[in-house]
Amino acid sequence: MGTISHPTTYKQKHNKINATNTNETHCFTNVSDHMEWKDSIEYGNVHNTKMKEKSVDEKKISQKFTQLSITTNTEQPLTVQDIIGEIDKIPNFLSKRSKPFKAIINEVLSTTAIIRTNEMIEQLRQIGIFTYKKIFIRIHHGLWFSYFKAGTGQLISQVEGQLDYSTNLPIWPKEINALVQKPTHINNKNENDFYMNFINDRLRVLDNKLKEYEYELIKRINSISGYSLQVQHLIETYVEQNLSTLRLEIEHKIQLIHYDYHIQALKLEYYRHHPNEYQKRIMKQLCCSKYEQELTKQE
Repeated sequence: MGTISHPTTYKQKHNKINATNTNETHCFTNVSDHMEWKDSIEYGNVHNTKMKEKSVDEKKISQKFTQLSITTNTEQPLTVQDIIGEIDKIPNFLSKRSKPFKAIINEVLSTTAIIRTNEMIEQLRQIGIFTYKKIFIRIHHGLWFSYFKAGTGQLISQVEGQLDYSTNLPIWPKEINALVQKPTHINNKNENDFYMNFINDRLRVLDNKLKEYEYELIKRINSISGYSLQVQHLIETYVEQNLSTLRLEIEHKIQLIHYDYHIQALKLEYYRHHPNEYQKRIMKQLCCSKYEQELTKQE
């Protein structure tokens, strides 16, 4: 069976894994885990197998489940409305009183033919603000596009997908389940369409906002005589440095989407072999035992 490397998460750079955060969701207790397994197997077009295929190497799969379950994504994701609301706030590093940004402006004015005036300084600050908005939207767009790819079976690349279980199944991340209020009575196909419409609407909002900010940025750049790529590089570098923590956090969340996708795909593969209740109970015990071992290693 192919191997899956445990991701180096953003939070692990600052904290050890919290050993008290052990709960039964890590131990393979919830058979459905945000989906009906019977429906999911039908939806993934997985066929019945012969009885002899039930001889699954449970310890090997248990290790895989546990390896994947050590890091989980339990934070409530920002809604698109939250993102838009957040982006309308001017960050401190772009405020009129920010000394580091004043230093960037002074460097721009001292190395170009741009005339120093209060109006020009404010124009350059506005360029910094719209550069920030553009980058901020792009970072969050990457997260939401990962949700889309998971739900359409496109998350795992061909190279990454050389595994002994299917990685092209449409599996919607649990973060999306936490954000939407889907109808009580909904079949599998309609549920997929419901999630697809939800994600597409949010991506459309982010795309439109990105185009708006890029237009405003270009308009302001073109209004300044003597503005150059070098000037824009200085401002972009400054903004990127101040958004580095956010970028790491979003990259961490994207890693966890990949991680959780593998968990769900492995569960589907396990249930494809139609384990009986005893085998399910043994699997739960194996996963819990292995999980405790992995937590001990992290201490």
